[in-house]
Amino acid sequence: MYRAGDCKAGLSSSTQVQASTSKLASHSGLKTHSPKRSAEKLHLAKVPSPHHVQAVNAYLAVEAGQGWNIELLPVELLFQILGLLSVKDIKNSRKVNKSWWNITGDDDFWKHVYSRYFGGPADTQPWSAAFQRSYKAYKKQARKSLRLLWAIRNSHIKLVKHLVITKTAPVESKKQKLTSPLYAAAQVGSRDIAAFLIKCEANVNAQSSDSSTSLYIACQNGHKEVVELLLTAGANIEAKFSRESYTPLYIAAQNGKVDVLHLLIKAGADLEASCASGSTALYIAAQQGRLDVVRTLVDAGAQIEARYRSGFTPLYVSSRNGCTEVVKYLLSKGANVEAHDGDGSSSAYVASQWPLGVR
Repeated sequence: MYRAGDCKAGLSSSTQVQASTSKLASHSGLKTHSPKRSAEKLHLAKVPSPHHVQAVNAYLAVEAGQGWNIELLPVELLFQILGLLSVKDIKNSRKVNKSWWNITGDDDFWKHVYSRYFGGPADTQPWSAAFQRSYKAYKKQARKSLRLLWAIRNSHIKLVKHLVITKTAPVESKKQKLTSPLYAAAQVGSRDIAAFLIKCEANVNAQSSDSSTSLYIACQNGHKEVVELLLTAGANIEAKFSRESYTPLYIAAQNGKVDVLHLLIKAGADLEASCASGSTALYIAAQQGRLDVVRTLVDAGAQIEARYRSGFTPLYVSSRNGCTEVVKYLLSKGANVEAHDGDGSSSAYVASQWPLGVR
């Protein structure tokens, strides 16, 4: 197994190794890249055919004034060189000699390669199999824009940076039916990728094919950090989901995302915004028995008597659905127990009539 301590004296610092790697590679025909660039690029190199090995040996013989066997190179130096090769190169390099075979067969080596190509997640094992799976999945994406979306959904931030910085894939999709990269990042909750895309001037208010925005999908899934980032970047807090006219606040309330609700309320979201059916965030929370959401909205000033289009109030619908704790809370806040719906039924009446009603 490769260990950093296995390297020979004189190459103990990473600076020395990098300098030696670049110098050696320049005489061997292998393509290597500076550490600063490697964090943002996917580096591909030519296949290390036998003439590369000959070039290395010839260079070392001149430098040392004597013959040199490539197997005597420090393990750390070989590790650095091989780690900068393409997948095809790595497979070919295994046939060169025993040292290269051992290094490229070690799982720590594939962890290094995985990190260089994709970046996180950081808990995938075994790394060799994880890399092959990810690499094959990436190659199956026919279009460059789809490759970017694949990288985002799998949290491969280094690959995302490479595709965007090299303009291999656009930050904004020109096709409305295709999910925007920022939307995809918001959907999976990747704050780092979302921040990078915003820095690259991604449109924070771009809509998907159903008119939902990155902020909406982040609120729906409860990704607090992404929501905070988007609000800071100027996302429209009242942008509505087209078919139902749900706002970010409404969908967060419906899904019980209390942490997100606090952010939206602090940012000035409209507590009384209603969807196409006429229900508000408080109404839907009461209907579903989400006491923590109901408390948050009422404490923020939501109208406790806001009515659904059929005349139902939050107290009425929570009574009908048997949400006892919500009913108790609303009554403690002064909800009108005699408020009637369009048919003249009160909360007390419906609670006594429905099978799930409050007893």
